[in-house]
Amino acid sequence: MKSRRVMVAIASVLVTGASLAGCSGPSGGSDEPVGEPKSGGTLSWAVPGETQSMDPAICGSAAYTRCSPVFGTLLRYDTETEKFVPYLAESFESADGQNWTLKL
Repeated sequence: MKSRRVMVAIASVLVTGASLAGCSGPSGGSDEPVGEPKSGGTLSWAVPGETQSMDPAICGSAAYTRCSPVFGTLLRYDTETEKFVPYLAESFESADGQNWTLKL
């Protein structure tokens, strides 16, 4: 019985040591400069959930992340100035805040 405990203890130490050795990163590093960033390329990202519809009027929060780059809006809200700014529209004006004229 005592030898079984010793074997379990030794096995535990070996497994722990192997786990810790596998988690360590490579030693050293490169002192060479990385270089200048390059423009262009492709960015891909994963968004959780399924898209039930590509209609921006009914797509939900996660699906809206997929829908929004496809459907542009005439105006966007600028959070810094707290005002609407043209996006697809070239300009807009409103004398009374109820009727709007947008130049496309």
